Amino acid sequence: MKDVWKTASTYHFMHTLALTLAATQLTANRKRNIVCFLFGFGTLLFSGSLYIVVYMNERKPYSYPAPFGGVMLLAGWLAFGFL
Repeated sequence: MKDVWKTASTYHFMHTLALTLAATQLTANRKRNIVCFLFGFGTLLFSGSLYIVVYMNERKPYSYPAPFGGVMLLAGWLAFGFL
């Protein structure tokens, strides 16, 4: 479970920095809103579900949101680069 916690905290930290950068550097309101939503909600789903897995010490029902969060994080990076 230490590896799961380490993964969650690494992705949480990295995407919190990306969210802060996107919120302060992007000037277009629509692009900033899309990127910040994807980073914020993706981090909540991905890292949040991994934190809950560690806390509850059970993978099955609590790890299901993690792939959706990961897809949202990837979409956030694509939106950050292309929008």
